Amino acid sequence: MVDPFIYQTITPNKGLPFRLLLHNTGEKRTVIKHWHKSLEVSYTVCGKIEDYYINGNHYTTKPGDILIVNPYCIHGIQLENQQERVSLTLMIPIEFLNTFSIDIEDFRFQNTIELDMTDVQKEHYHKMQQSFQELYECSKNEFSNPIRLKAISLVFNILYILTNYFYETNEPASFIGKKHFTYLEEITSYIESNHDQNLSLANISDTFHLSKGYLSRIFKKYMGETIPQYILQVRLQKAYQLLLNTNDTIEMITEMVGFPNKKAFSKAFKEVYGDTPLQYRIKYHSKESME
Repeated sequence: MVDPFIYQTITPNKGLPFRLLLHNTGEKRTVIKHWHKSLEVSYTVCGKIEDYYINGNHYTTKPGDILIVNPYCIHGIQLENQQERVSLTLMIPIEFLNTFSIDIEDFRFQNTIELDMTDVQKEHYHKMQQSFQELYECSKNEFSNPIRLKAISLVFNILYILTNYFYETNEPASFIGKKHFTYLEEITSYIESNHDQNLSLANISDTFHLSKGYLSRIFKKYMGETIPQYILQVRLQKAYQLLLNTNDTIEMITEMVGFPNKKAFSKAFKEVYGDTPLQYRIKYHSKESME
């Protein structure tokens, strides 16, 4: 699970210059909006990703779809219960791209899912899908030297296709200016650090010496949700981790993540996850014991 919207340092898999993440739980969950200094490419193997948010746009994927998240793009995911869902995430640090003079500051990769592709692009998109499918097969195994070399060759092929057929030199309208990005980084980090406090729009705007109206507008514009909605997601994310990874009581978790009372926590959690916190914990540990 990705942590809330903070700067993410990407740790490559052992022996690889990039990171591969295989997602096959099929559980209902939310990856709240975040950013990192890397290129992220998501490949849906089977099932679908119901809501993939990237810089103000919402996408639903199907098997074979490839979604591209450029460095510094705000993105998040909303997943529903779906046992057959499997996806693969490729994360390439910007330093690795710079090694090959791929300057992400000069151009950004187009999101293939929204393109009206030319015949040439369709041909190479299909080749990229094949590379991702083989990369998925690699990710299911231990990274022995032969598998590691194959994975590296496949990622080089993906980068070759992206840089030759799916790039744009113009800054997209949804790209966030440095001033607003700095505000968002500071505000979301503040919420992350103070999620257990009595946060409000008024005290956040006072902290950053911004008017409530201006703060609300830039947050909604770039994050796609209001500050109270984001605070709720951060608290639920923290609660989710505590619920599944500790023995803390529901009462303790309620206080630790900043909900006013157990009733408010249970109601908010059930609206997102479909069960009360206690029901979800019991189901999770029952599933684990069966496995």
